[in-house]
Amino acid sequence: MPDPQHVPHLPQEETDLIRAWHELGYETARQEVASGERLVRCLGLDLIVPPEVLAPAPVVAEVLGRSVLSEAKRGRKVRDLGTGCGINGTLAAGRGCDVLAVDINPHAVAAAATDAVRNGVGERFRAGDLATARSLMDRSELRRTVVDRLKRERDGRLVEYIAYRLSR
Repeated sequence: MPDPQHVPHLPQEETDLIRAWHELGYETARQEVASGERLVRCLGLDLIVPPEVLAPAPVVAEVLGRSVLSEAKRGRKVRDLGTGCGINGTLAAGRGCDVLAVDINPHAVAAAATDAVRNGVGERFRAGDLATARSLMDRSELRRTVVDRLKRERDGRLVEYIAYRLSR
């Protein structure tokens, strides 16, 4: 349920689209979590996603991945925050970008680093937790705008998810 005190900074249509993507991701995760490790093939990448990491929803991964491919330019710095299995960072590294992939889930950090190596871009890809990101990333690089706050019950406890739009 959305936070009633939060006012999105995006048009309602964009906020609804982001919320729908989240819902699709949660539904996919619920269906896949019991299946253990998954092989995800998307946009020429082979990714092994452990059960502790949210696998990208195919439609969402395709849309976001194509956006990454269109924007990624050789030599640019890319910060993949909430990297999950590392699909977007791996795509950017494949285009010649220097990638720092960050996640609070240590299983996701390990999977992202392994998948980058598996896909031949390990030398352009660093993965770490938030402490790693703070030590490696210049705070002036990013401006974040909260676009949505969602509250979900997960494993019997209430968890708040915050969706950001990042820009320079």
